[in-house]
Amino acid sequence: MNVGLFRSHAALFLAVFLDILSFGLMYPLIVGLFATSPLVAPYSPAMRDTLMSLAFSLFPIGAFFGS
Repeated sequence: MNVGLFRSHAALFLAVFLDILSFGLMYPLIVGLFATSPLVAPYSPAMRDTLMSLAFSLFPIGAFFGS
């Protein structure tokens, strides 16, 4: 095994791992936020679904520009 090659790519592997981990952690939190939170209680179910789909679609863009 070439240790120098691994060290040169370690930052890339870490970034990809953290990116995958963030998606795995955020999707259950987003669903919980829009399903049972008092924050969205005044909104109709259709509006909650719209806001949740907006959060799902904007999270990858925010993760891309945030990193």
